[in-house]
Amino acid sequence: MDQGNSLPLSTENIIQLLKSEFGLTFNKKGQDYFAFCPFHQEKSSSFAFEPEKKIFKCFGCDLGFGNVFKLWAQIKKVPLVKARQEIKQLGYQVGSEESLLKWEEGKQEKNLLSLVAKIYQHNLYSLTGKKVYTYLKQRRQLNYSAIQQFGLGCSISHQQLTNLFLSSEEAKQLLLVNLLKIKENNKISDFFVENQLIIPLQNEEGEIIAFAARQTEDLQWNSSKYNLLPNYENYQKSKLLYNYFRVKQASEDFCYLVEGFFDVISLVQKGIDNCLASLGTMISKQQIGLLKKLKKKIILFLDGDSAGKQATIKIALVLLAHDIECEVINHSLSLDPDEICRQKKKELVQILQKKEDPYLFILQHFSQAWEIRENPQSISNFIRKIASLFKNFPVKVQEFLVEKISLLTNWSQTEVKEVYFVTQEKVITETSRDLTETNLGEKEKYLLAYCCQNRRCWLTIQKTNYVFSQPENRYLYQCLHNYYTTEPYLEAKLDKLTFSNSNKVELQEIINEIDPNSMTDFLKLLQEK
Repeated sequence: MDQGNSLPLSTENIIQLLKSEFGLTFNKKGQDYFAFCPFHQEKSSSFAFEPEKKIFKCFGCDLGFGNVFKLWAQIKKVPLVKARQEIKQLGYQVGSEESLLKWEEGKQEKNLLSLVAKIYQHNLYSLTGKKVYTYLKQRRQLNYSAIQQFGLGCSISHQQLTNLFLSSEEAKQLLLVNLLKIKENNKISDFFVENQLIIPLQNEEGEIIAFAARQTEDLQWNSSKYNLLPNYENYQKSKLLYNYFRVKQASEDFCYLVEGFFDVISLVQKGIDNCLASLGTMISKQQIGLLKKLKKKIILFLDGDSAGKQATIKIALVLLAHDIECEVINHSLSLDPDEICRQKKKELVQILQKKEDPYLFILQHFSQAWEIRENPQSISNFIRKIASLFKNFPVKVQEFLVEKISLLTNWSQTEVKEVYFVTQEKVITETSRDLTETNLGEKEKYLLAYCCQNRRCWLTIQKTNYVFSQPENRYLYQCLHNYYTTEPYLEAKLDKLTFSNSNKVELQEIINEIDPNSMTDFLKLLQEK
């Protein structure tokens, strides 16, 4: 039947359909409708239909159904797709088969991840989870309310989920979302090992889509603090901002952008609810899109040390380039927001008031870095640096910067412009000249990122005899080659490779953007060389 002439599955039509086909008579009680349960004998009607969500629940035998198709399939003992077809033949709108199945799979995945989160949370209050719970209470100074609010839990065994779900249908789904993994001996184990703090990650709607784990013991020199689930179809770290769904609902017209999980959790415990985390010192295109959707002023609150200020400047430039209003918390403490909350509790309010215009913050930072004072050469270098940073910004911004530089240096605006705009012309010329080489080098970094996560990508590079164009990339590839030819691992891990920390950070950011298991994307990139 043409869907255009079909009846919608409204509350009234669903009730009429079930009455005509199965003899179920629903009577309204309060907001819901009740009938005698079709699955067990009863003297009073306990089979409820909730019209707002279109779901069914029997309070007698505890059976429940998320939609009329599932109920139909259970009563008639037919597959879900067959139930959909039969209801369609009776003249009702049912949507496409593909969308129905995809919706059903998505709902099952969300329910399963929510169940796993509850398991981890339950672990935290068990005898085995005492070590992690003590870490949260004593080392992190978190109260029970904060632990509950963010759904914090812990892993107690590298086989817990495996043992709970291995013989069930959910095992396949847990493999797809990477909570279970297949080891080289073809045995299955949990992705997270024992005694790790587990942090649920939520999407824009507040639905759990992944987890992160943190070691609670002292770290070894070659290990990392956090371990996030690898990307899968419905989760990519680069598309996530921690605590975003709560900030989206907040009434304030501003929010704080911090770096890590505990920066957010500690601030919220102190009553600063409107804060979210980038989970790194770089901002992806997808995260920029999320920030623009908020339509709030972004206040950057990172470490006050040199590295923190550099990261603040990097993020501020990205936000300004995308026309996102922002400010900067300018403090001099070599502490992150979480540490400030724990060690400088009384100073937190004053620190949060130290907001500065991002343009002026950047100018002040580099004027101090170049120690401009009365040294003409230092002043020229300072002007060139600012000119190169803002080379792609609008004319009005450039004029504003020239004016502020003039005030900082005691040079006239004419003198500043002579250096400023000559530098920009030179930067633009050099940029266009080196564009091809730079693009090639960046693409090679992506190839290396694929190889770091997928042994098959490295084998493909080997077979094609591809030669990397830049010395640094050739060195990184040689490190990978040495690893794969001497170690029996299917996948390399950055903390096992002899890369510098800066290389590891750069490659990790790329890994967060890609799907390392997509050979199609990898081969397409390789063909572009």
